[in-house]
Amino acid sequence: MTKLFTAGVEAFCNEKHTEQAILGRFVSEWYLDPNAAAASLAEELSCAETAFMSTTGLDKAAMRRLRMHEQLVWRIDECLMRIRGRAAGQMLIRKPGASDIKECVWRLGQWRGKSPQDGKSTRTPQKQFALWTDGNRWSLHHEKWDPNAEGGGAWVVILHDEGSVHDSQGKLPLPMLTKSPSNSPSAFAQ
Repeated sequence: MTKLFTAGVEAFCNEKHTEQAILGRFVSEWYLDPNAAAASLAEELSCAETAFMSTTGLDKAAMRRLRMHEQLVWRIDECLMRIRGRAAGQMLIRKPGASDIKECVWRLGQWRGKSPQDGKSTRTPQKQFALWTDGNRWSLHHEKWDPNAEGGGAWVVILHDEGSVHDSQGKLPLPMLTKSPSNSPSAFAQ
């Protein structure tokens, strides 16, 4: 039983498959391409399954009934769903020592924080994430309601991580807002 558990932890509880790690890799490794993310994660899952089955001798049907395997498959599916659901929007970006600036961002949805390291069973609350990019540089922010922003309250984004991509590897797509009569505020007022 210990051998089975150890093999399961090694194969299916990898640090690079946490939600935070997948979110970071979506930006820095897969350049916001959901198809590249899906292909890479599918290959990593297949390698993990093969390693687990060769270590334990279990067949595929028995492996798929294990809770650790099931949770990893669900986590990957949920992350891919959020990745595919990204949308352009505008947010107030709060930069240290500067005033808030309204910028176009990619809204990436809710992502879970890291698992607690102190033995507690509760996780940090999910946060809404947004990504600002100019194509090369990027900054990942989590959203927070600020009742004092813009005089009556607004969502602002607080820096979570930042980096840049190399021109030889490609560029990140820019968030473009489209204005159409169907989603403009005046269309709802009629």
